[in-house]
Amino acid sequence: MNIRISLLITSSVVFIVVLCLAPVKTMNTAAQSYLEMSAQSTAELAQALPQSPTSNWHIETVDSDGGVGRYTSLALDGSNRPHVSYYDVSNSAIKYAWYNGTNWRIETVDGPGSLTSAISLALDGSDWPHISYCHNFNKLKYTWYNGTSWQIETVDSDGEVGSGNSLALDEAGHPHISYHDDNNDTALKYAWHDGADWHFEIVDSAGYTGWFTSLALDSAGHPHISYQDGGGNNDLKYAWYDGTDWRLETVDSLGSVGRNTSLALDKSDYPHISYYDHTNGVLKYARYDGTAWHLEIVDATGHTEYAYGSTSLVLDGSDHPHISYYTSNSQNLKYAWHDGADWQIETVDSVGDVGWGTSLALDELGQAHISYFDDTHDDLKYAYQAPSPPILLNKQVAPSSGLHNNGILTYTLILSGSNLSIRLWDPLPINVRYIDGSVTPPAVYSPTARAIIWQGKLPANTAQIIRFRVTPGITGSGSLSLSLPIVNTAWLTDTESDRSVSATAIVNGRFVYLPFVVRNR
Repeated sequence: MNIRISLLITSSVVFIVVLCLAPVKTMNTAAQSYLEMSAQSTAELAQALPQSPTSNWHIETVDSDGGVGRYTSLALDGSNRPHVSYYDVSNSAIKYAWYNGTNWRIETVDGPGSLTSAISLALDGSDWPHISYCHNFNKLKYTWYNGTSWQIETVDSDGEVGSGNSLALDEAGHPHISYHDDNNDTALKYAWHDGADWHFEIVDSAGYTGWFTSLALDSAGHPHISYQDGGGNNDLKYAWYDGTDWRLETVDSLGSVGRNTSLALDKSDYPHISYYDHTNGVLKYARYDGTAWHLEIVDATGHTEYAYGSTSLVLDGSDHPHISYYTSNSQNLKYAWHDGADWQIETVDSVGDVGWGTSLALDELGQAHISYFDDTHDDLKYAYQAPSPPILLNKQVAPSSGLHNNGILTYTLILSGSNLSIRLWDPLPINVRYIDGSVTPPAVYSPTARAIIWQGKLPANTAQIIRFRVTPGITGSGSLSLSLPIVNTAWLTDTESDRSVSATAIVNGRFVYLPFVVRNR
């Protein structure tokens, strides 16, 4: 928490101004502590102090030209700009959209006639896109942009192959793809290009296996794959190449599990997997710590429908997992992340049936970016977190030459935070009286709450200034002597994120009173 204390002492009055950053839940406690001397009730405070959502999400429609946006795959380039591959069902085409810093650019990569059930996108060192996809349900295809034009080739056409494909690029920019062979081997297959030719391997053929694959390359360039064994067991399985042989193991076999897997490797190359438990209708997460697997339920309130949804897992700089997913019972796009102690879960978009085929990426600041399908409107949508501009509150009190009997205090509040939607709450202590009509619009004085209040949007390039006056109402002559200080605290809350700032002024004729300092909990 950042705290700044300014102390101004004159011959007869002391002003102490404290600026501190605090969450809303701490703000309520601190405000009550300050206002125990007032006549306001706890119920009045609870109604007046605003609550904020947990994240600053921005949502936009990227493509609405027909039925577009299924099977999305998202990647961020070196400038943290989004690139999305997806399926256009209206034209049976593979499409690609990217943001150039000003506008979204959209183009058709392959089609029409490119029926698909899975698409995977990766960006190379030059930020050029590479896409793998299942073509007409019987071919695994691969396309990439070389800086001039799109290049397309068929990787595998031996039977019904290519569903559930997952693409990763090695350090040389060569593609590696995991996928399912549904015809010849009903197996998990793996293809990679060495710069000259494609190579193929059957990784697992024990039963009807290799569904919902997710591929990652470790620090040595060796492949790791999560997938479902669908041959009656419906288990979550994990395969990795140790440099000599493929190693296979079952991660979770408690019911029908392992659908919609998403794999990420941490700094130690240990696997983390998000997946769907169909038996119990929950989102689950598995991680390996070098010795054993640990399984846990992330969200039991709504499940990911395996046919249309997905889970998408990434790890942040601390190796904490973040997961975007679709819940079929509420038809919402949701986002879960682990803060090091507990899972935090929020709904990102709930307008209509949204969240199908979600894909997640984190930028350099750890902010989440998600592509997904809006089934209600047949659109490709994109949601992202963005850091809010700083929210600042400065509180000034006059006169500075000392307060006398019959005197008046003038408070000046300077509010700044470019284009932020805010709420101001400045309750008055019991030992002062508001001077009618003295508050500067747009703020108003509420006699019921005995507070200066305002809700609105702050200007973009300047500050919002609000003034009001109070009087202690003590008659007589000479300097003012108070048995209790005049303590006045203003709270400014950003209503689009979980943050508030406060500014406190303490006035006394003869004594110095240190304020109660709000601390994070």
